Amino acid sequence: MRFIYLLIITFSTLLSADPIDEQLQEAKDYLTVKPSKSYEILTRLQQTTGLTTQQQIDLNILIARAALPLDKLDELYLAVEGLFEYHNHPYFTENITTVTSALGIWLRKNNYLEDAQLSFECSYQHAKNDRLKLILNNSLALVVRQVNNLERAKSLFEYSFKLAKASRNVNMMGMTSHNLGLIALEQGQISVAEQRFRDALEYFTSINKRAGNINTGTYLLLTFVIQEQLTNFQRLYAPISRKAQAFPNERSHALLTWVTLVI
Repeated sequence: MRFIYLLIITFSTLLSADPIDEQLQEAKDYLTVKPSKSYEILTRLQQTTGLTTQQQIDLNILIARAALPLDKLDELYLAVEGLFEYHNHPYFTENITTVTSALGIWLRKNNYLEDAQLSFECSYQHAKNDRLKLILNNSLALVVRQVNNLERAKSLFEYSFKLAKASRNVNMMGMTSHNLGLIALEQGQISVAEQRFRDALEYFTSINKRAGNINTGTYLLLTFVIQEQLTNFQRLYAPISRKAQAFPNERSHALLTWVTLVI
């Protein structure tokens, strides 16, 4: 009798589940492994009527997060703009760190660096946990690097890596390793850059993050070109090229094409 009762409760829960919430959760689940799939789901949901305010906010947050690895900056901006329409809603306030972080990313990508720094600092002040503070410290480091303060950026990224390692945040370990590789590359420390990119590629591969694999893999290929390591280049090029062809990011395709031209 108890088993039948539990079975009825389970089926009732499944039947009463909101299909929009289920699709939002599905899109969220795909963010790391396949953001293009997330974006596809979210684009369909944009055409759906009857979303609650909370679902609209969740939808725009997820669009902003999916748009970034796909290099869809216009969609990122529109998502952030859509979020601010609900600035008086308690759920917007609850997610203010995510909103201002997304705004900061758009500002940085469009070279409004002073405004981006202010946005990230605002986000950091409202961060509720160490995971968010880690992400925001990394974002601030990106701004500092973009204004060419490489030593401070390096220090911030190294701190982010320590925090990520302590919390076993493999994705952030990959991101900070990648960015440390970029700094080493800019400073002409090619062997250091190679090792940083190798580390980042290993982290991204372990969590099946395709965008990270492609981007870091391409820069690792560039270090092989600079060091005239033709064998290493040939071994890595095929898998990175296959992943890039299946990933809709024009900037990644252009960078990979350029690297193959300079070899």
